[in-house]
Amino acid sequence: MVMPKILIVEDESLIAMDIESRLSSLGYEVPAVVDNGSEALRIVADIRPDLVMMDIIIKGEMDGVETADVLRCKFDVPVIYLTSHTDKKTMDRANRTQPFGYLPKPFNETMLQTSIETALYKHGMERQLRDSEERIKLLLNSTAEGIFGIDLDGKITFCNNACMQFLGYENDDELAGKDMHELVPHISGNGKSCGRVNCQILNSFIESRKIHLHDHSFQRQDNSQFPVELWSNPIYKDNEITGAVVTFLDISEKKQMMDQLLLARKDLEIQVKNRTQELNDKIKELKASNIMLEDANNHKNRFLSTISHELRTPLTGILGFAQLMENRHKSQMNPKHLHYLKNISKSGNHLLELVSDLLEFVRIDGGDSTVILKKFQPLSKIRAVIDMMGIQIHNKKIVVDLEIADSLSLLTADLRKFKQIILNLLSNAIKYSPEKGRILISGEINGKDTALFKVIDSGIGIKEENLGKIFSEFYQEDRIRDENLGGTGIGLALSKRLVELHGGEIGVKSTLGKGCIFWFTLPIIVGPLEEKKSGVENVFFRPPHLIGRRVLVVDDIDLNRELIIDVLESNGLQFRSAINGREAIEAAKTFIPELILLDLQMPVMNGFDATAQLRLLPEFAEIPIIALTASIDKNTINKAIEVGFTGSLAKPFNVNELNKVINRYLK
Repeated sequence: MVMPKILIVEDESLIAMDIESRLSSLGYEVPAVVDNGSEALRIVADIRPDLVMMDIIIKGEMDGVETADVLRCKFDVPVIYLTSHTDKKTMDRANRTQPFGYLPKPFNETMLQTSIETALYKHGMERQLRDSEERIKLLLNSTAEGIFGIDLDGKITFCNNACMQFLGYENDDELAGKDMHELVPHISGNGKSCGRVNCQILNSFIESRKIHLHDHSFQRQDNSQFPVELWSNPIYKDNEITGAVVTFLDISEKKQMMDQLLLARKDLEIQVKNRTQELNDKIKELKASNIMLEDANNHKNRFLSTISHELRTPLTGILGFAQLMENRHKSQMNPKHLHYLKNISKSGNHLLELVSDLLEFVRIDGGDSTVILKKFQPLSKIRAVIDMMGIQIHNKKIVVDLEIADSLSLLTADLRKFKQIILNLLSNAIKYSPEKGRILISGEINGKDTALFKVIDSGIGIKEENLGKIFSEFYQEDRIRDENLGGTGIGLALSKRLVELHGGEIGVKSTLGKGCIFWFTLPIIVGPLEEKKSGVENVFFRPPHLIGRRVLVVDDIDLNRELIIDVLESNGLQFRSAINGREAIEAAKTFIPELILLDLQMPVMNGFDATAQLRLLPEFAEIPIIALTASIDKNTINKAIEVGFTGSLAKPFNVNELNKVINRYLK
């Protein structure tokens, strides 16, 4: 199947790149992207695309409206206008070019695809109608019957070649607009000339009926007469009569051709009407779906923006400085202060885990979360999770038993998500188990193609009527009790989504006062072996190759810059700092850094625009530029790479992660 070719005419490069990316992801072919009307006309003449998507305001001598007018008149290529806010005068001009749609900015992929398919369909229907009219005209001029039309005043509106030949005229201009009784006098069977009052041809629309006459004669231009058999049929438009069409031929000729033409025209009108109704119904359905999708997408975007930038950004400073204090000044702190510092780190990490869980919900529900399969030993990974929870287990003096069957020595799954599931279920079991309680984590092969894991506790259990609600988002059986225990109602709901993302199932069995059995299954899948990492990086080791190297730090948050600069100084690096993209460009020109750490969202000029401008300068074409971002949206990261970023570092980042980036790009 050949996909439609769509030409993009847009002078905003980022918008053009975004539209091209979306069109490609939807399967359309984008042969070119231009920013002016002259280039658009040249490309259309060369490749003849199926559709042009064009901004009204573009570069060059012609704006989008003038260009669209040429495209329609000269090339018959449909145009969809890309609009944002345009004055009424411009919109009136645009409407006169008969566009096939308007796509307001910003738009989502559903709106984009709907506009394209609607425009292509409408243009196809318009072309079919035009072709049909041409075929009808060709048929009219090819038939041996003489045919002409009249309006309600009896004036001729059109005629075919046979009519002109029969009546002795050379072109239709001699007939069009002339009174039928003056130009084509006709005589009845009794030999009397038919005037306007007694004209039976006019009776076809006066009396709203078809007239069929066998005994009339027409008079030619040279006043000679010839016998005709004629049909006069009223013409309807919107259920109102607008005139009549008259067909005539020699008495030996029959009306077969006219009947076929009328039947074909009627059938075409019905098809157009039916298809138009189908299209309107589909448009209504798509509009309703678009409203729902847009509403859901807006909620998700607001959620991501609030969580990412209001929580993840300050967490960078909280966790980073806490780590620096603990590692550098531990010996100078008394036990009480060290305890406070550990609580700060513990609370910050807990908040980060909560934010990460919420964002994982958004990714899964939005279809952005993917499963990365690796083969690993479940026994060792579960032990690692148990070790992570060691303090909580020790404080409540809980015994944790681990029974993993030998047949389940290897498992293929997403390792990070698997550990998250175990962590959530184990954390839940610890919270609701009494002191000196017992927890069992087991794993076995269930059948031929399923791994079954269980987390069994001796806790308070769950009421039977609440078992069906336990995996719902933010559900808490006893809100006051659960909040006091540190529960948020997120862990079990997230575990359910992570299990289902693998194609597995999750459930719970419980008796009130006697504990719970949480279980989940994962399909047995053949996958690649997990890659083992060796060695541990020393955060505060000063590699000789870093001393004196130049790094530019750009972030509008003072704490973030201070944290990064502290790490740079500890490594013996030279640095400059800036608080927005414009300052970054000026600093880079004088400092000539070997690495740039650049925030994406800043006032005055953001990181996207700053990087795009830096990449235009020869001295900065190859140096690594790392995006500092609190956003986890794939589109944001992809956009950063497209404009020239080398890589990204997600906020909040710890000192180890920052050192890894520095060592990686300053080899």
